[in-house]
Amino acid sequence: MFSCIITKHLLKKTVTIESQVTITGTKMILNDNSDFVNSEELLTRMQNENIDTIRLEGSSITDFPAFIGIQMVKSFECDITCDIPEYYFSHNQNIKTVIIGNNVENIKKEAFSYSTLESIEISSSTKIGENAFAYCTNLKVSNIHQLGNGVSIHIMGTEALRVSLPLICEFDTLRNR
Repeated sequence: MFSCIITKHLLKKTVTIESQVTITGTKMILNDNSDFVNSEELLTRMQNENIDTIRLEGSSITDFPAFIGIQMVKSFECDITCDIPEYYFSHNQNIKTVIIGNNVENIKKEAFSYSTLESIEISSSTKIGENAFAYCTNLKVSNIHQLGNGVSIHIMGTEALRVSLPLICEFDTLRNR
């Protein structure tokens, strides 16, 4: 009877199991939605550990996280099944390099517009939205493996991207041939 009372009490309690964020040097690896539950604590940890790179990986992150710490990083790596939302890195004055893995399906409209992005690597399966890189005037290196049929990239103000893709795209909007 006593164990029954304890069991009932435990069933009514909320148990929180925090996931472990992995930090290697200045890189923070996030692989679960629960990593973003306490964004203030995450932000403080990023500042205390001098994090300059965030990597999202694993199948447990089911929605693209929105937290202010993303505006602090210089490098971003993403290999979760998702879309990078509209305006996510827009006007970000810290971002320098981005690596987009095979699981990222879409980079939405103006996702990186007006940012300080210098280098980006995009897998062949990723679709790129309108003005995703508009006015990324620092963009010098882009490794876009192959654009799918019908994909277009509007590149207003981004001459470097225009120069790096002349063989597979038309210049006006970089429409795939």
